[in-house]
Amino acid sequence: FTYRATRRLFDLPDYLTYRAAGGCAAAGEGAGLRSACTVVCKWNFDAAAQDWDAAFLAEIGLADLGSQRIGAAEDVREVGARVPGGVCAAAARDLGITSAAALGIGMIDAHAGGLGCLGGEPPPPHATGAMPLEMRLALIAGTSTCHMACSQEPVFVPGVWGPYASAMVPGFFLNEGGQSSAGAGIDFLLEMHAAFPELRRAADEQGRKPTAILNSRISSLASERGLSHPAFLTTGLFVGPDLNGCRSPLADPHLRGSIVGPGPPRPA
Repeated sequence: FTYRATRRLFDLPDYLTYRAAGGCAAAGEGAGLRSACTVVCKWNFDAAAQDWDAAFLAEIGLADLGSQRIGAAEDVREVGARVPGGVCAAAARDLGITSAAALGIGMIDAHAGGLGCLGGEPPPPHATGAMPLEMRLALIAGTSTCHMACSQEPVFVPGVWGPYASAMVPGFFLNEGGQSSAGAGIDFLLEMHAAFPELRRAADEQGRKPTAILNSRISSLASERGLSHPAFLTTGLFVGPDLNGCRSPLADPHLRGSIVGPGPPRPA
C-alpha cells in the first residue's frame, strides 16, 4: 500500500534539492530535478541513452514507477548544475540563509568526498604535482568505505561497480568499490569487547572519544616495542572485515567477519 500511494521517490541528495527549491524546479513531470550522480549510480539511469531503461524496470517489476515519480529524463542534471530559481523563501528561512544563495545539483555523500579528494592537492611531501586524474584513487571512509577512481574511457572490472558516465566528474567514467561495514565494523568490534565499558567510563571521565584513547595507547605500545609503525602490532593477525557481507570485489552478501591468528596474551 505504501509503495502504491507514494507520489514521488527520491535519493537523499535529490530530495534535499527538491525541498530547497520548494518543489518547483523540474523540467518534466514535476517530480523534481535529479542528479546524474544519484540516478546513474543507484537508480540504473542509462547515461549513454540519457533515459530510463524501461525494459529493465519492467523486468524487475517496477514498470509502474513512471517519470512523474522518479523524474523525467530531462530532469537529470550534471553534478553542480544550477537549479533554476535557487533557494525558495521557506528553505532560506529554515536554513538561516539568504534566498539569493546559489543552489546546485547535489551528489551522493561518498561521491562528494571523492570529488574533493581527487580534485585536491595534498600538502608536501605528498604533493602529486601534475599527476593525471586517472592515476589517482580516493578512499572515502565512514560507516562504509568507498574506493573511487575516474577514467576517460569506460573500464569494466568484475566485482567493481561501474563504469558510471559523468557520475562524479563530468566527462569521466567512475568505478567504485569498497567495504559495506568499515567504521560501523570498528564500532562493533570495540563494543563487543569485555573491556569496552571500562573504556567508555575512561572516555567519559577524560572528555575524549574511546577511539582517541585507543589510538594513544596503540602509539605508546608501538613506541615501547620499538616498532616503526603501529600497524606492526598486528603482525601475524588477520581480520576478515566482511562483517556485513562483501561489497566488492566478491559481491557476496553472505560473507561474515573473522579474526585469525590470536595467540597467548603478552604483557601490554
